[in-house]
Formats: sequence, C-alpha cells, structure tokens
Amino acid sequence: DEDKTRKLLSATVKKGVAGKFFWIGSDSWGAKIHPVRDQEWAAEGAITILPKRADIIRFDKYFQKLLPSKQEDCSSSEREESLVNCRNPWFREFWAKHHRCKFEGFSD
Repeated sequence: DEDKTRKLLSATVKKGVAGKFFWIGSDSWGAKIHPVRDQEWAAEGAITILPKRADIIRFDKYFQKLLPSKQEDCSSSEREESLVNCRNPWFREFWAKHHRCKFEGFSD
C-alpha cells in the first residue's frame, strides 16, 4: 500500500533514523513517485523489485471467454464444457463482482 509506505518513511524522518535502514520494496512502491515524494532521501539506496510483466494474449482471450457454473457446484455436463470454469471455487464470486450482478441464491 503506497500510503503505508509513505507513512513508514515519514516516521523514520520524524524519529531521526532516516538512512539507518535497508529498504527492500515491492512493485507497489518501487516504480511510483507518490510513496517517496518530498522524502526521497529517506528511501535512498532502497532496492525495489519490479517483476517483468508481459501480456499473454492467448491466455487473456481464453480467460475472457470463461463462464461461471450455473449453480454453486458444477454439473457433470458443465465439467465437460471447456469454457465453464469448474476449477476455481471463487470464479463465480469474481464473475459477479466484475460484471456487477448476482446469482440466484448468492449472497455477498
């Protein structure tokens, strides 16, 4: 969380211990300016990790075609359909949130 990183760096400045830590940061703040703005020297020397990322076009197309099961548990016919996602137990919940809809008998 960028704001927590910002507060943590700010606390080191306020306590007079900036520069006494070795920071290892994730991609959530390593590639962004907001967490360190106006206190860059407090994060000086930090090592941040930004994983190499690339779109996988074939996966994106496959994932966008997936459908949720009609019921909480997949029927035997749905298990045979390649585009009904029976493997991921959270897919129906993801689908409902992403498409801003609800399944019958499904509660948040």
